[in-house]
Amino acid sequence: MTSAAACAHYLLTKTGEPYNIITIHRLLFMAQVWKWTLAQELLFPEEVQAWASGPIVKSVYDIHPHFFEKVMADVFPQGELSVEDRNILDCVWSYYGLWGRDVLGQHTQEHPLWRKARKGLADLDRGRTQISFGDL
Repeated sequence: MTSAAACAHYLLTKTGEPYNIITIHRLLFMAQVWKWTLAQELLFPEEVQAWASGPIVKSVYDIHPHFFEKVMADVFPQGELSVEDRNILDCVWSYYGLWGRDVLGQHTQEHPLWRKARKGLADLDRGRTQISFGDL
């Protein structure tokens, strides 16, 4: 199993230019959803939390805590990815990579897993509930 940071690094190599970090969090969430849906296993072990701004991978946030900055791949460590994991990330990038921050943000915040983890919280409540992919 790889790390979320290695997945972020890989996704950022697809852009070839600085990319918004909040969008990377959203892509990581969708990659975790796809991996669980296809293989009933996680892509990376780190938890994804249901923040007011959308799904956030806390370990990735800890490396780069500036939501609205653009980043390059070298911010995150390169890690080993299996062929299967690269394929998942490639598919997620191909499908969602050009959606843009706001459209992808709306999509992830409408996802049943994020909504379930945010249940009972107001829109702007901080909430750090872990998203459970086993609920898919």
